[in-house]
Amino acid sequence: MKKKLILLFSCLFLFTSIFAFPASAAGEEGFTIDFETNCNAIFMKNLDTGTVVFTKNADERIEPASTTKILTYIVVSENVEDLDGTTVTLTQELKDSLEGTGSSIANIMVGETMSIYEALNCLMVPSGNDAAVILADYVGGRKNQETGNPEKLSNIDRFVQMMNDKAAELGCTGTHFANPDGLHDENHYTTARDMGIMAEYAMDLPRFMDIVSQTYHIVPATNMQEERRLDTTNLMMLPGYPDYYYQYVTGIKTGWHDQAGDCIVTTAKAEGYAYLCVAMGSPHVAGQDPVPDNGAMIDSKALYRWAFRTFTLKSIVDMEKPLAEVNLNLAWEKDTLLLVPEKDVTALLPNDVDLNSIVVSEVEKPESVNAPITKGEILGKATLSYANHELATINLVASEDVQRSDLLYYWEGAKNIISSPWFLGICGLFVLLFIIYLIIATIYNRRDRRKRKVKKYRKF
Repeated sequence: MKKKLILLFSCLFLFTSIFAFPASAAGEEGFTIDFETNCNAIFMKNLDTGTVVFTKNADERIEPASTTKILTYIVVSENVEDLDGTTVTLTQELKDSLEGTGSSIANIMVGETMSIYEALNCLMVPSGNDAAVILADYVGGRKNQETGNPEKLSNIDRFVQMMNDKAAELGCTGTHFANPDGLHDENHYTTARDMGIMAEYAMDLPRFMDIVSQTYHIVPATNMQEERRLDTTNLMMLPGYPDYYYQYVTGIKTGWHDQAGDCIVTTAKAEGYAYLCVAMGSPHVAGQDPVPDNGAMIDSKALYRWAFRTFTLKSIVDMEKPLAEVNLNLAWEKDTLLLVPEKDVTALLPNDVDLNSIVVSEVEKPESVNAPITKGEILGKATLSYANHELATINLVASEDVQRSDLLYYWEGAKNIISSPWFLGICGLFVLLFIIYLIIATIYNRRDRRKRKVKKYRKF
């Protein structure tokens, strides 16, 4: 009866999965949206569960423009111990390196000295390329001193090497950077997914979110300038830009140039849920933008609204619900054992989802198990999926204690002995010896009969 119930549940799961919420597009990860997007590449993830809710060309190569500075921040932060006590100075050579590039700057003057912390604010809030080269020159220069610079790299080239090493360490397989600021270069590229990996990592670094969540930053007076204000380039945090403003956004970084288009990496938190959105490559042509406004910000705002109204955390399976069964040996009058989840499982799903649409897409279990079995003993794994989207992989455990039958145990042992190669070999040897014995006995009997016949004839 239990086998029939399991079969019935499986058929029901498969049937309802036909009507499950479809994936965002063929080959894409996540769920569908009911509006068009401007960006060429998008990656959106729920930070509470790790669920990727929407992607669009997330693994295709794109130029990141100034969102590059997220990785610049990471490398600087992890290679300078004292952000407040360590200072940097803009040189004429560094300033000249930006001439004619159309760079966004924080108006740092040649000879101006500030702390690494203030330079990081100049890097992330107004997106200062002057801050990027100061920081890269300092950190790369220190690394050159430590290593002896056998490759004869410039300080900035050394820093870029450190950036690429860090990207590889984070698992960003589609990333290669050529500079610390994001200016156009054929060898400067990433993917929306990789940028999401970098941003999520940076969010856990000291002071990162404090810096990128500012709508403006006050730079204290330096050796060359009075106290001054730097405004953010992230218009999604500014109420004065209602087309872009979204009250739950708390960072992170914008970027644009003619080849990259409009780009933005943001995070937003509301009603107990947090999301990260990477929107890259909204068409941008200087002087004649095909998208009326910043398409990356428009897309991000629409995606956040969609996510917050669409998804909730739901219980998708409980510990009492059998998901599979396994053949059972050495138990009296019981030949199968039901397997249940090790613990209750929750997942981020659309509000209106039918929980019957969640399917057990894969089960790993042995062909059979031997009693005794303890309730809760891990015996396999199951993968739960919804609309071709993997939700969770969970352990399957025994649903009950099962005692071993000593009679079946010893009988099974006897059968194993009887069927074992060495036992069969011994039996074969005995048979062979018996046959040899019969042959020898037959020969001796024949000889004995002949001798008796000879004696009989001799008597006559």
